[in-house]
Amino acid sequence: MFNFFRLGVLPAVVGLAVSAGGTVAQQPFDGENKAKAMESLIYQKAESDILKTIEESNQLKERSEARATQLLRNKISAIKDEPSLGAKDRAKLIAKLETQIRVIENKDPAKNLVNSEELTNRKLKEEERAKAILAEIKDVRRELDTIKALFDSQKFDQARKQADALLKKFPDNPSSIALSNTTLNADAINEARIVSGQMREGYRLAMLAVDKSATMPKDDITFDVKYTREVVSKRNKPTLTQREVKILKSLEIESSFEFKDEPLEKVLNDLSKQMNTSIILDEVAKQELKIDSNTFVNASLKNVTTRSALRKILADKGLAFVMKNESIYVTTNEKAKDMLVSRVYYVGDLVSGLGPFNAIRAGNLADVRQTQEMVDQLMRAILSVDPNSWERNNNGGHGTVTFHWPSLSFVVRQSAEVHAKLSGSFGSGIK
Repeated sequence: MFNFFRLGVLPAVVGLAVSAGGTVAQQPFDGENKAKAMESLIYQKAESDILKTIEESNQLKERSEARATQLLRNKISAIKDEPSLGAKDRAKLIAKLETQIRVIENKDPAKNLVNSEELTNRKLKEEERAKAILAEIKDVRRELDTIKALFDSQKFDQARKQADALLKKFPDNPSSIALSNTTLNADAINEARIVSGQMREGYRLAMLAVDKSATMPKDDITFDVKYTREVVSKRNKPTLTQREVKILKSLEIESSFEFKDEPLEKVLNDLSKQMNTSIILDEVAKQELKIDSNTFVNASLKNVTTRSALRKILADKGLAFVMKNESIYVTTNEKAKDMLVSRVYYVGDLVSGLGPFNAIRAGNLADVRQTQEMVDQLMRAILSVDPNSWERNNNGGHGTVTFHWPSLSFVVRQSAEVHAKLSGSFGSGIK
């Protein structure tokens, strides 16, 4: 009888499931319709065997009717013992064999279904059907080999697509039906493996954190180097233009300056040429402070930066400067103060030591004290950037800096040039 296991197709599907790391799903292939498709294939094969037996009986009856009828009765017994056939299909096949027996015994000559022409036509059809079945088996086996290779290389998505295409091409083939369930099962197994791996990695990291928490620190404060580098790399970069960078560099150049009874506007013009930068004097400030051609500058400065010299010259006249629109803008102290920019610099990663749960090991009180010490150190570092520009230093500066505890941030109100310097250490800040 017709048996898919003899053809080696279904065993290949089972092997594919095992190679994917699972077992074939214990469920019907795809409902009632696909089960009927299998029954139809089994019946067609059985019917083909019956027709061949009838043809053999026709050839045998010329020599011995008894042997011909015995051949048919043996076939009837085999049909009755075949478990893969349904009751209705078994009855149809037995009826055909019994009709042939009656024909041979001349009990029913009017129902001779096995004349030579009919047998020839049926034989041709069966041969065509057998060729089609063999071709389908070859195609299915070739696709199974391809899908198995995809499974072996862990390409589960491609394997599933290939299996879906195979089922679409051969919807009634038991192997393609079984494979569709196998790929679903393999997907579930693969997802379970991923989740299991994530759980193992999570447990490993958790236990590693426990071990670290039980290790005494070698220094007073322990910082997470990897975390600190990651935070620093994500800080906003300075947003200065090339022209502004050039101005800042020119302000840092050290030189000696000697002015004696020279008009202020001429001094500013000379400095502008020396720095190769525009210096703009606010007209309103000139009127308020009554600055004219009779406003002279007397200064003797040795080995100082251009910034210090410019600030000293302007301060003597009640003026100050800020960097604005890629130039140096000179105005009154009050207006310069109004033109300061406020920015927030987060320093939580710099002032908080990291112990268990990202807190210092000695407890809350020690944590506060240690953080305050770090804040004080950073505050002194900030005030050392252009010291004369800070209000706290009592040098006529207008810049201010305060520490905001809830956000662990410095709030700085300063000129654009000072912010540019701070941004190298703390990022560009938040406006």
